[in-house]
Amino acid sequence: MAAKKEIDVEKEILITEETPVEDFEKLIKENVENCVDDDERISNFDKYSAEMRSVINKILFKTPPVPKEKLLATFKTYRDEACFYNPYDYNDWIREIKSNLIERKMVDAWEEIIVKNQLGLLWARDCDFFDDIEDKEPIEFYKIKNDSDDSNKRIKLTSDKVDPQETKNCSPKSNDAKSTQNVKKDKVTSADHYLKLVKEKVEEIDPDEENKKITIFDNLSKQIRDILKEAILNSADLDYNKLARDIKIYRDEACFYNPYDYNDWIVEIKNLILTRKMFSFWEKVIVKNELGLLWARDCDFFDDMEDEEPQKFYKIDSQTSKDHIKSLKVGILTPAEDYRNLVKKEVEEIDPEEDDVKMDIFDDLSNQIQTIINRLLFEEEIPELEKAAEALKAYREEACFYNPYDYNSWIKIFKSKIIEKKMLDFWKNVIVKNELGLLWARDCDFFDDMEDKEPENFYKIE
Repeated sequence: MAAKKEIDVEKEILITEETPVEDFEKLIKENVENCVDDDERISNFDKYSAEMRSVINKILFKTPPVPKEKLLATFKTYRDEACFYNPYDYNDWIREIKSNLIERKMVDAWEEIIVKNQLGLLWARDCDFFDDIEDKEPIEFYKIKNDSDDSNKRIKLTSDKVDPQETKNCSPKSNDAKSTQNVKKDKVTSADHYLKLVKEKVEEIDPDEENKKITIFDNLSKQIRDILKEAILNSADLDYNKLARDIKIYRDEACFYNPYDYNDWIVEIKNLILTRKMFSFWEKVIVKNELGLLWARDCDFFDDMEDEEPQKFYKIDSQTSKDHIKSLKVGILTPAEDYRNLVKKEVEEIDPEEDDVKMDIFDDLSNQIQTIINRLLFEEEIPELEKAAEALKAYREEACFYNPYDYNSWIKIFKSKIIEKKMLDFWKNVIVKNELGLLWARDCDFFDDMEDKEPENFYKIE
């Protein structure tokens, strides 16, 4: 039986030069992550990794050159997985890659792909196989010896917070299957799993081992950031409540261990959200649940209680707001439903302090529904009376809460057009019968003259 299993695995190894990332990830998911047997899991990973390295070697030195983006994705995919299963083979291989690139005078490729993206040696700040946090080799690894000063000056880290990767002097905690199994468990799969691992792997560490504590926390947090980002940007159906809860889990833990990386990440998320015009998500998830920047009122890492930046962070600049408003459309097929849904989604949920934005959006939606009502009644060859009536009801109901003045101005002009077009049946059976005339004190709190006669007289046609 054992021989049969080995043959099957060999047949499954197929990583092509065309789609190496997809092929490798599929094999890892099917035959490594889901494998319950330790020895078989390690054996499978090593086989797939050997083939992945072979493919990268081919496409890296291929003529004509493969696009940099494809090379970067391939390197990164292998390195990320090696961090959990076998960093030693990766480190041996990346040293060979460095030698080959230097030998072929491909310094630009070294800098643009490996150095810039910190794809060098795996070490203690990447995974639990190593424990020498102070090791210097990872930094030195990115430098090219005996090269000109100018060349080495160009080789620099992309982050001041995280050093590059690995060292041959790092002391492995264990090199057996059991250690690999433990590291495998540290691969975050969800926010709940992240919280569980933080409690098990971080909170229980001796306070004297602060470097180790932060290293493990940063490793786990990088994974949850990637998971959350993927869920926000690539999910077909966004579950706002779940995402708010999951982001809060990460934010709460970051408050105790590393708020700086959280703040960098949430700034990136804001930019991505606004670029994709996901304004509803921003308001309902981030703003409503106060998931923005961590600061002095959240944790002891900061001390400026008067800092204005955290509050400003929730605001959207005027141009972005205008672009968003332009993107909201009330359709002519279902105008009443569209209008109500957009008011509920885009106006009701806005922070009360953002009154200007709230009114700008409402006024724009109201202008759209006015145009559609006029079109349905006065511009169609056969007026769509029922659809226009429903749209008018929807507009009046919402205007009562937000802007009755514009409604009243518009309904007066609308009455004049009805009379001009001799559509008196519509006036009588829709406007008068459903009391869709002027808004006043008996309708909403914007007015207080309960004895006003104009609303009643408005229904009369002289």
